[in-house]
Amino acid sequence: MPNWRNSVDIKKHFTEEADDSTVKLIIGQLVPKLKIILNKERRRISNESIDAVHPYMLEGLTDIIDDFYNIKDGIESGVNPKEFYDFENWTDVFNTTLVELYNIGDMKVMDSEGNVTDDKFIWIG
Repeated sequence: MPNWRNSVDIKKHFTEEADDSTVKLIIGQLVPKLKIILNKERRRISNESIDAVHPYMLEGLTDIIDDFYNIKDGIESGVNPKEFYDFENWTDVFNTTLVELYNIGDMKVMDSEGNVTDDKFIWIG
């Protein structure tokens, strides 16, 4: 059983039929939690903690947070997602970004010296 360094519980916000309003709700719940994780990990790096992750680990998380903000902004402004993505709707863009988050979360943690540990980065449940 892996040891998860961080965790985020979002599945309770999912419904059977996802639409833009559901996506916006989930992003509104998810992004603040991801930012807390990001800030906590950045503090560990700047404090040169022995528990600090390699800064590379945070680049993907930062990009995903930005993508979630872009999705939310697109929904709120009524922009057609096809202007920026190869998807017909924002739900599909969200689902693709969520898969990217799962992939990053499932990565083994790289410590500040570049060594891969047995810990996994973020449990998304």
